[in-house]
Amino acid sequence: ESDTGRRRWTFQRQNPPLVLRQTSAIAMDASTAYVGLPGGRLVALSLETGALRWESAVALPRGSNEIERIADVVGSPLLSGREICAVTFQGRVGCFDAASGRALWARDLSSPSGLDLDGRLLVVPDERGDVHAFARSGASVWRADKLRQRGLSAPLLTPRLVLVGDSTGLVHGISRDDGALAARLATDGSAIVAAPVAAEDLAVVQTSSGALYALRVE
Repeated sequence: ESDTGRRRWTFQRQNPPLVLRQTSAIAMDASTAYVGLPGGRLVALSLETGALRWESAVALPRGSNEIERIADVVGSPLLSGREICAVTFQGRVGCFDAASGRALWARDLSSPSGLDLDGRLLVVPDERGDVHAFARSGASVWRADKLRQRGLSAPLLTPRLVLVGDSTGLVHGISRDDGALAARLATDGSAIVAAPVAAEDLAVVQTSSGALYALRVE
């Protein structure tokens, strides 16, 4: 409760034996929290009671050992209209009906960081460093392969560019029309781990050394 600090409800799940060392964010609308979990599960919880509204598998763990079976939801599930979309490490990216959890589309893809989306595109880097753009129907639009092995952050979609940071502190701007590299900016040389954040006509990035950079996106 916001006025007393009293706990209203708790939701718990047992984790798989091995999970990624990261924290997934939570998406919310007026009545529901959408939570990505280790093991590739996406759950929708009532904000009022914590009751499970639905549960869906973004990906199913597979492999002969616990490392191969890591399939955690990474980044944040994101809401757009009546859809909730999410991506996993060593699994899939896909979108679901937010009311029922019914799968709308999914593609095999392993992301270490997360996705971004708007009314036209969903963009996500994979573990090799390729950046994929999908139409909201799930059809592939383009794949940018010039940033491999750079340790990419989750992306930020702007009206003209897709912005991603990398492990050397560079911010890359990719044309959202065709996936071509359009801009590059250096920061302090330390890794950019979190996704750039939009602030009106600016994109703000934080490096692992603690510096903040505001970039004007034109």
